[in-house]
Amino acid sequence: MSEECGYEDNDCLQCKNLIEDVSLLGNGMCNHKNNIPECGYDFGDCTECNKRGDCYKVDYPNCELDKPEFLRDGLCHGGDYNTKECGYDGGDCIDFNNDYPKC
Repeated sequence: MSEECGYEDNDCLQCKNLIEDVSLLGNGMCNHKNNIPECGYDFGDCTECNKRGDCYKVDYPNCELDKPEFLRDGLCHGGDYNTKECGYDGGDCIDFNNDYPKC
C-alpha cells in the first residue's frame, strides 16, 4: 500500500484507518467506500466517474437520478431514490423501510 501512497506523511495509514477493505483500493473498479480524498479517490479508480458525477452507477447501473449527490448521503430520500434500482437510496432508507414496511 505504501508505494501507491508515495510513502508520504502517513497518508497510507490515514486511508487504511478510514476504509474496511484495503484490497479493493486501486483494483480497477471504483468502490464508493474508498472514494475519499484520503485514499486518492480509490487510488484513482474513481477519478473519471467523479468528473462525470456518476460513480453511483458502478453499484446501481439502472438508477437514474436528477441529483445523485443525495444518494448515500446518510438521509433517506423518497421517490426515485428509495427504489430497488437505487439500492434504497444507497442503503439510507433500509431502516425506514424496515420500520414502516407499508409506506
